[in-house]
Amino acid sequence: MSLEVLFFTHHLCAGGAEKTVRTLADYMNGDPELRRKVHVTVCVVYDDPESRAAMKSEVIVMKNASAASDGKAAKAANVLRQMRELRQIKRERHIDVCVSFLPGADFLNVHSDAGEKRIVSVRNKESLFTWGLPKKLYVEDAYRHADRLVAVTEIVRQDCISYFHVPPEKVVTIHNAAPSPSLGSGADAAFLSFAEGRFVVMTVGRLHPTKGQDHLLRAFASAFGGKEQYGLALIGGGEEEERLRALADGLGISGQVYFAGFQPHPTDFLEHADLFVLPSNVEGMPNAVIEAMQAGVPVIATECGAREILSPDTDPLVQITDRADYAPYGVLVPVCDAGDETGREQIMADAMQNLAQDAALRQRYRDSAGERLKDFDIGRICRRWIEVFERV
Repeated sequence: MSLEVLFFTHHLCAGGAEKTVRTLADYMNGDPELRRKVHVTVCVVYDDPESRAAMKSEVIVMKNASAASDGKAAKAANVLRQMRELRQIKRERHIDVCVSFLPGADFLNVHSDAGEKRIVSVRNKESLFTWGLPKKLYVEDAYRHADRLVAVTEIVRQDCISYFHVPPEKVVTIHNAAPSPSLGSGADAAFLSFAEGRFVVMTVGRLHPTKGQDHLLRAFASAFGGKEQYGLALIGGGEEEERLRALADGLGISGQVYFAGFQPHPTDFLEHADLFVLPSNVEGMPNAVIEAMQAGVPVIATECGAREILSPDTDPLVQITDRADYAPYGVLVPVCDAGDETGREQIMADAMQNLAQDAALRQRYRDSAGERLKDFDIGRICRRWIEVFERV
């Protein structure tokens, strides 16, 4: 008899955690071998009809969702209703294992015990997001009540142990799987016109302060400003777009920068890139790096969680601070600081120049990507998850 597994989170669209839910659930339910071991149902608090319709797995949408206009008291009361509803879903579905993704979902999962095993998927180095004792206690509470934690990287695992005092034997590391490349109808005509005849540097991610696109814009301006044969494409939408457009204008590179907005199929655009740069200040495990490697695009990434992808034989806890590391599967550069007081944006700029000028190095990274991606094979990753389900 297969295990009944519930994946629980707040949304299906948006970031890497949501993509992981969609990818793992559909693969486990669709693979005949794995289907004999597990059956996965997905439960979300808020409905995302388009993402739900694209899934092959069953999706349960909870009835007790808070509205943006709700006050603190109303939201708190609704959390209790959500807890009761989730417990009822677990009972009715005879759930053996419930896996939650992201802190709010973790809290609901561990406190809606219906006799199942409760697993928390830790997606980020959460110590970076606990700005006070109440938030730390909130996260620690979920970790303490969970039966097992699955960390997305070894850095995240060590953070659980050292900062949140989780016993080492309670936390295992399972990396994100490489999702099947998702192709839409192709890149839009405006982008294709922008890219034609240019060496295209690209980044993918929501436009948010933690993603570091401002550092990338300044580094690009330093490396290629005024050289029209080079272009920078930002794939993603978000709250920072207006400020980033103004920054590009102030740097004199607005004609060399293309803002593509949110794209459900970034592979359509990655296929036209010559170089991918991840400038993030904070990441768990950056899916965008894996997607770029799948598309055959050489990668430069900050030390924000990408070391375990690009340089797997080195200690992920030791990070460079003053140089570029030309690792086996891509280039690692230090995370930039807010005012760039240490000149790290120039390190990024120099790395971009080096790869733009060295076609042989770019080809080497393209050739090596296929071998590294085997470690993120979706079947391999799903089997590791199932081992956790069976042993918890």
